[in-house]
Amino acid sequence: IAAFILSSCAASPEQMAMQAEYNRTIPTCSNENQCKIMWESAQIWISNNTGYRIQTATDAVIQTFGPIGYSTNLAARISKEPTGQNSYRFPIFLGCANAFGCIPNAMKSAIQFNAC
Repeated sequence: IAAFILSSCAASPEQMAMQAEYNRTIPTCSNENQCKIMWESAQIWISNNTGYRIQTATDAVIQTFGPIGYSTNLAARISKEPTGQNSYRFPIFLGCANAFGCIPNAMKSAIQFNAC
């Protein structure tokens, strides 16, 4: 039983590949206008693709309410992280309150966010 529990915690090759793709595709911007447009697009993406309303939207963070209970709905947090002069990256963190997983899948949704 212990071996099963420990092996279920290990990341599968598919999970590792999705994490690598997510890390490789985190959105970045390199000028003020591009960053403004991408930040506004991130807020719209969260509104359209998560199960909770936006709780906080500042120049540095967009965060939804939740997750609550045992819900499979996605909650989100995006930060605007400086990477240099007038350049930023926008990592998204998605999750839910259900131990069996989120609907839709949090990592797949993060990769979809990165592709927008």
